Amino acid sequence: MIRLLVVGKDNFQYNRTAVLLAGLKANRQVQLSLHPLQTKSRKEGKELSQLSQDFDYVLVPAFRHTDMVYVKRWSQVPVIFDPLISKFSTKVIDYRQYYKALKYLIDFRAFRRADLLIADTECHRRYYHKTFRIPPRRSVTIPVGVNIDDWKPLMANGRQSSQHSRGDRKYVVGFYGSFVPLQGTSVILKAAKILRSNKEIEFRLIGSGYQYKDAIRYVKKHQLRNVSLMGWMQQESLRDSISEFDICLGIFGSSGKANAVVPNKIYHYAALGKAIITKDTPGIREVFDEQSIHMVSNSPEDLADAIKQLLGNSDYRSRIGKTGLRVIQDGYSHHHVAQRLVDRLMLGL
Repeated sequence: MIRLLVVGKDNFQYNRTAVLLAGLKANRQVQLSLHPLQTKSRKEGKELSQLSQDFDYVLVPAFRHTDMVYVKRWSQVPVIFDPLISKFSTKVIDYRQYYKALKYLIDFRAFRRADLLIADTECHRRYYHKTFRIPPRRSVTIPVGVNIDDWKPLMANGRQSSQHSRGDRKYVVGFYGSFVPLQGTSVILKAAKILRSNKEIEFRLIGSGYQYKDAIRYVKKHQLRNVSLMGWMQQESLRDSISEFDICLGIFGSSGKANAVVPNKIYHYAALGKAIITKDTPGIREVFDEQSIHMVSNSPEDLADAIKQLLGNSDYRSRIGKTGLRVIQDGYSHHHVAQRLVDRLMLGL
């Protein structure tokens, strides 16, 4: 039995954390407890020091870089950190906010103090090793995965269905995200511009964020009547909306981070049995292949051609959707990702 205490100034609801915790809660090899930080004061630190003695490990969840140093100071047992991102890679490299170069030190301090550092892909694990000198023995790759209890294909006539019946409606090519640079939403909009004369195709982009206003301006400037910017949605509404997509779009950014990640949306689309088009990257190929996802370059022309190819072949769309679903069911559910962590902890640190 592994006794694991999860600690952070957090509500533990972000997708990465929620997926991992759902798997750990269901795992009979784990005794799990959550401890939200409040003030990170000396008094709270002493309480954490006392509490941690009843556990084998402490886990600091995604994004809580600034909590990591505090937790390590007070914990009486080894501390695991699951950063999900490098703040330096995100803010300085992706966003080109070079004045935030000190983010490197935030990463360095948090990563180096962890007794075990979790990476979501092997690409990220290698990045942590190269950039922050994290020894491979002190890191482990745990994919993001997906909670398959929450994300599952619609049922049709008692059987799983990966596609809605079209009827007379248009083909829907869909995307959801936070419009950050690595997602390459500009590539999607340029592909929509190329295909705007095709009256059978509608693009639906769900979400908001960093480049959302740029997207609005682009759609207005080019009068893209084939594009609907849907805004932010609650998860339940999001699942229902994605179920209407004939094709789901992943990420098309050009940064190193875009090449290293397998984002939440990819796992969600695949768990719904959807046909996916995304940029061909080393990160994506850690999980999927040509049989389970359609990979392209991040040029708008290639994306437009791929959309036409998939919409013109319903058998192919159905086949890659079903194969992608099997990939999730066979190795990337919340149960699978939690077991990977359990297996690593069973070996000791």
